[in-house]
Amino acid sequence: MPGRKKDTPRPLDGFDKASVLASRGLVYIEKSVTKNVGDHNFAKVTIGVALPINYTDDDIVNVKATIKKVDSIVELELEKNVESLMHGE
Repeated sequence: MPGRKKDTPRPLDGFDKASVLASRGLVYIEKSVTKNVGDHNFAKVTIGVALPINYTDDDIVNVKATIKKVDSIVELELEKNVESLMHGE
């Protein structure tokens, strides 16, 4: 089986490996739910999370903490908006 010639450059030749690994790319995923709130009105909630490729346990902890905070804010805002919709304000 023929191999690569010894003088053929490798993909990371000419790059500082540490800087390549430090500039991790991101993966983003988003999911939505649409709920009928009555009288032909709907509320849509969308949550998205971006994590770096090769994420760490600390990244996950931070994402979960942020989701909890954002969830509380969104829930309060939805309650206000649904109340407003229900009363025609």
